[in-house]
Amino acid sequence: MTHINLPAVRNEFYDVPIGKLFFRVIRFNSDTYITAFVRTSEPPIFVEIRRTSIYGTGGIQAQTIVETLTAATPEVQIDDEIYRLSNETHWTRIRQQDQAGLWSLCEVNLYVSNEGHRIDVWVNWIYRDADIPEFN
Repeated sequence: MTHINLPAVRNEFYDVPIGKLFFRVIRFNSDTYITAFVRTSEPPIFVEIRRTSIYGTGGIQAQTIVETLTAATPEVQIDDEIYRLSNETHWTRIRQQDQAGLWSLCEVNLYVSNEGHRIDVWVNWIYRDADIPEFN
């Protein structure tokens, strides 16, 4: 579990390492929400991302991203509006394939409260560096 405090300073960010990737939480120019990215410093990395969010008492969002992160595009935005007042639950499943062809799968959970001063990010690994055969 990682505890983060993003003060009211704009463009403040925090990176949580997840294998060859980072889950980046950042506050841009808004007083109402923060933004999350997945980025790499070791491209190319193939990623499959599935995000699910519940806002308030039932607003549901889902998103799927399948992409190769390269030196030219080392990050992908996974949510541009994560509200900071304890009213959004956020789960992201990330499968990544490294340059050696090994796969890792994790679930990243995010909970934000108190105007972004209390942010918890925790990562649950399902498997790491697995050799998974291709089935056609």
